[in-house]
Amino acid sequence: MLNKKWVAALCALGVSASAGADYQWEARIGTGFGEGDFPNGRGFDQYLLSLDGTFYLGPVDDKKGALAEAAFLDRASGISLSDSFSNIEPNRGGDRDTVTYGAAGRYVEPNLGLIGTASIGRSEVDPGSNSDSWSIGGGMYVLENTSALLTYSEVDPSGRGLDDVDFYNLQFEHYQPLGAAGVKIEVGYGFEDWDDFGDLDNYTLRGTYYVDPNIGFGASYQRSETGNDEVDNYGPFVEMFFSPGVSLSLNYRHSESDNTRAESDLFAAAVRLRF
Repeated sequence: MLNKKWVAALCALGVSASAGADYQWEARIGTGFGEGDFPNGRGFDQYLLSLDGTFYLGPVDDKKGALAEAAFLDRASGISLSDSFSNIEPNRGGDRDTVTYGAAGRYVEPNLGLIGTASIGRSEVDPGSNSDSWSIGGGMYVLENTSALLTYSEVDPSGRGLDDVDFYNLQFEHYQPLGAAGVKIEVGYGFEDWDDFGDLDNYTLRGTYYVDPNIGFGASYQRSETGNDEVDNYGPFVEMFFSPGVSLSLNYRHSESDNTRAESDLFAAAVRLRF
């Protein structure tokens, strides 16, 4: 199950609600269900549970555009904790449980728009072994509502007899106001250096159209390429704020491999609370 110490720290992020429009605390609770199929008849069911929270170093102004993009538009700095649990039940063999938890920070210099990020994390697999990770990143707001961020991260798959894995990621984000509406575009490229399995290229594209500050509809696409296979992930999503402090999001994602012909589907929902 979820790591008890991290759950306690995350729950401490939301002790009391505020009636004001601006907020300084945010919590998110998510759940999901997925299933996968392989051409050889094997398959699996997957169950997900996640909890994360963020404390912002100052009040976040949520009146600059879409409520979902308030922290990005206000150039907010914050500290986050996250915890997730995944249970995979294959139709052949035993279950596999994975608990992943971590901490992250993002600082934005308000005048120049310089961005600094850092994170640490740990993943525990049962049955299996553990892995530790860390990352550091830097970038800036190149325009009022446009940012570029370069991140380096490393994963140490301890106990597996494997070398560390290096990750490099470049991401651009842009929000375009359209009166009361708006559009958010995210484009990214990632490179993974696996000494044991070869290199991996990741391409991501995500777009959201906000009908008004409260409702956003969008879709995402990711493609991963190695020397032996290409995997595509894509699907739609929607998020609706019922008030400035409460939202519900729904997600669907389909994944398919060109080489193995394996396919999977994931349905997820999350509630976001702001205080």
